[in-house]
Amino acid sequence: MAGRSSIVIWPTINEKINSNKKFSKFTKKSMWESSFPNSQQADLHINIWRLPSKGIGKIHDHFFDIGIMIYNPKEISKFNIFIPKHNGTYYSGGIQDLVPYMKDVSVLSSVFNEDLGINVINDAYQHRVSKDDELFCILNELTHSDYDMSIIEGEGVVFSVLVPDNINGKVYFRLRMKGEALLGCISEEKLANSYLQRFLSRVEITDLQINELRTISKRLRDEIRDKGEFVFNKVHIFYVCSSDNEILVNSPQYGVCRYLECDVWKKYIDHAYLNSKRHNGVLAYHWKFKGDVKSCLVLIKNKYDRTTCLLWLRYAVIVLFFTVALGCMSNYIYDTGREWLQQKRGSENSSGEIPVSPLGGSKKGSVENGSN
Repeated sequence: MAGRSSIVIWPTINEKINSNKKFSKFTKKSMWESSFPNSQQADLHINIWRLPSKGIGKIHDHFFDIGIMIYNPKEISKFNIFIPKHNGTYYSGGIQDLVPYMKDVSVLSSVFNEDLGINVINDAYQHRVSKDDELFCILNELTHSDYDMSIIEGEGVVFSVLVPDNINGKVYFRLRMKGEALLGCISEEKLANSYLQRFLSRVEITDLQINELRTISKRLRDEIRDKGEFVFNKVHIFYVCSSDNEILVNSPQYGVCRYLECDVWKKYIDHAYLNSKRHNGVLAYHWKFKGDVKSCLVLIKNKYDRTTCLLWLRYAVIVLFFTVALGCMSNYIYDTGREWLQQKRGSENSSGEIPVSPLGGSKKGSVENGSN
């Protein structure tokens, strides 16, 4: 996993706000590291979904959800998400707005782990979320004109999402990217023990890096520093997987693990595994970072069984091959042995030797003597 670039999330400050900033005599770098004149407050929610797949040859489906609560939306014209390229390939899966699923009160309350209510304000794309009859935040739905994608040559792709300037209070966005976006932070390893166990099991390592600017190029770092930075008051990271998986290593140590309420969450993520009644359960591992968080790292080492239709077909072919090979070998040994015995008996019968009687004479001589 060494040498992988970080996922980076940063705001673009409104020009009016940016021009009013008072810059000190220090260099841009020292000012960035000390006073953060372009910083904006936000909360960050990340869900990594790892659910078993029923597809032939495919073991798991990965989904990457990003939720961001912006405290002062009038000071930000847009926010940006950088997805680094992986093995020379740029992410091309697009983004999906998840706010429409959160209009269901049960899903909304589960996402925030709060008892919340919701109603539409202004237009069909903005929704007032309340807690105890007080404003909690505004959910903002996206249209196709509210975001765009650009490619930074040699680096990766950037999704830029417009922030409305007509909102008083906090505004919340929630987006989903397909598993392709996570390829840069996921790798697989073989178990270093018996061949059979390595054949049946695998280890997946997820090395999630958020806003680790040291891993990206200087050109991109300078661009981010010019536009602004998020300082997160809270960062919540959830790793959601089947209860069949075994978490071998996690760093830092997760705070809470609980069963997911599949009846609620299947409204949020339409996946066959959540809709199935035969699964053992889904676990959500939770990490929480608090207080002026500029970057965070989470590493997860997960052991899982490789049980796919293609794998079982491979097992069946191997067993059939060895069964046929063993049968052919047995037949060959049997036929060879029988032929060898027949040849040995035939050579003994054709040698012309006269069997000797117990009295020392031949059987023919004893008969003749008996007739005299």
